Amino acid sequence: MPKTNIRQIAQTAGVSVAAVSYVLNGKPGVSAGTRERILQVIQEMNYTPNMNSRRLSCRKSFNLFLVTDPESTLTNLFYSAIAGALLSECMVRGYNLVLSAREAQFSESAAYRAILESNTDGLIFLFAPDKETLSLLRQEEVPFVVVDDHSAAPDYACVQADYALAVRTATEYLLELGHRKIALLGRSDLPDFLKATGEGFRKAMTGCGVPIREEWITGTNGTPEEDRPCVRTLLSDEDRPTAFVCAGDLQAITGMTEARSMGLAVPEDVSFIGVDDLPISRLYYPALTTVHIDTRAMAGLAAELLDRQMRGEKEVHVAHVPSADLICRKSAAVPGRTVRGTTPIL
Repeated sequence: MPKTNIRQIAQTAGVSVAAVSYVLNGKPGVSAGTRERILQVIQEMNYTPNMNSRRLSCRKSFNLFLVTDPESTLTNLFYSAIAGALLSECMVRGYNLVLSAREAQFSESAAYRAILESNTDGLIFLFAPDKETLSLLRQEEVPFVVVDDHSAAPDYACVQADYALAVRTATEYLLELGHRKIALLGRSDLPDFLKATGEGFRKAMTGCGVPIREEWITGTNGTPEEDRPCVRTLLSDEDRPTAFVCAGDLQAITGMTEARSMGLAVPEDVSFIGVDDLPISRLYYPALTTVHIDTRAMAGLAAELLDRQMRGEKEVHVAHVPSADLICRKSAAVPGRTVRGTTPIL
């Protein structure tokens, strides 16, 4: 089968060969709409450029480094979803995505060596870089973007989900169901994240004139080992919450598991709602009600922000992903109401 060339790409997209070349080589001069159309045609036609020729002519490596904790990225379902979406975005744009381990000092990392050896064109972080890392990145003038950043006022390119809005949406849903005794299970190991989710929870509660029980606003490191005793302690009191808002789906699933181990029914005795909408959330029993965080949109925005920098843009951009899409399933209901027909989805 003859290999697709850029002339065919140009003809199909209805643009000039030069425009296709600009997009493939990451050069300015093409509008955002035209760029997206060309990238779509490239994907549909399975076009694969000659990488060696491109490296020589463009003086680029066509490698992007994803810097994170490899263990948490491979085991954390949320970050795995982001990493998978980033891989797809990079492939469409003709880049390799290299997973790089987070080191105690960025100067000792493989990603930094790649910068010095001109073996990467940009970096994507799944954590907020420290001062030393930021200093080195700016010193080397390398493009970078942070995905799922929780900083209140970042001075670097990043993509943020609106977790305050997500938790507010979740809390308001429970209030609409009739719950007034609501607890928040957050993440104390992520201070900015904890603050944002707490603000969303408080806005929803005060907006409905419902008293807030400060002892029911709790935070853990997000592991089952810390989440289980936290939920058990709150549910062991005679005056206990009738519902939990959890900052993540896995925390909600852990909470439901612990509640059921105590002989409580979900959602008849206690309701749970999460934030993320991980694939496992619809498979658990009862299926988890949650607020959707669009990881694919986050990856697409990250790729776009990085692409802008690689094309020479110097302006700092902070992209926000709307996060108010409630996914109603079976883990939350009117207090005391029996929910019929809740069977696992296999």
